[in-house]
Amino acid sequence: STGTGEYEGRGRQAAMRYVGSLIPYRVAMHVRADSRINSITDLKGKRVSSEFNAQKTIARIIEAHLANMGLGYGDVVKIPAPNVVRQAEDFMSGKVDVLFFALGSAAIKQANASVGGLRVLEVGTSPDAIKRTQALLPGAYVMQVAPNPALDGITKPTNLIAFDMVLITNAKVSDDVVYRVAKALHDGKEDLVATFPPFALFQPQNMAKVLEGVPLHPGAMKYYREIGLAK
Repeated sequence: STGTGEYEGRGRQAAMRYVGSLIPYRVAMHVRADSRINSITDLKGKRVSSEFNAQKTIARIIEAHLANMGLGYGDVVKIPAPNVVRQAEDFMSGKVDVLFFALGSAAIKQANASVGGLRVLEVGTSPDAIKRTQALLPGAYVMQVAPNPALDGITKPTNLIAFDMVLITNAKVSDDVVYRVAKALHDGKEDLVATFPPFALFQPQNMAKVLEGVPLHPGAMKYYREIGLAK
């Protein structure tokens, strides 16, 4: 909304409004299961995808993982990639040593089958580690993920970086429309999960959590006040 960072030069988006927080987007750095890389700190001097000219936020998220453990892009060998698809191809062909992707994604399943297994690199949970992460990725947090057959690379409870997927609208959208959308989401978890299984992680009671820099739409605020999620 501020027109900074990857959106430099596009101007401040003053009409942007927040409707609510939905589900955590869990991301991780993956290595081959037989790799000698056992932690993010071991990535020093290793080949890591960079640039991402077609998906600039990906480079920032990878940098946040490195920063979590006190590293930066200056500590690794940067291998430019335009997007995450090319990055996955480079990982499977051995051109890079680590693969960043959303946990449990189709690309991770493909890479897991291609290289004979993956292993997720855990992030740090100290206040300093989280502070370094959030300096690059505001709103990010660390969550622990348990082993699950659907999640390749997770063999034990593992701390990962996550950030919330949120619903954004425009200030010009009517209060009534946004009110009804917020209510439908809050009351409709069962239907949402049936349509898109990752909504199993949806916590309706967290919909009104603060999104730094983006004000709640009045229609959403009205609904959250009615049900006690906002004052």
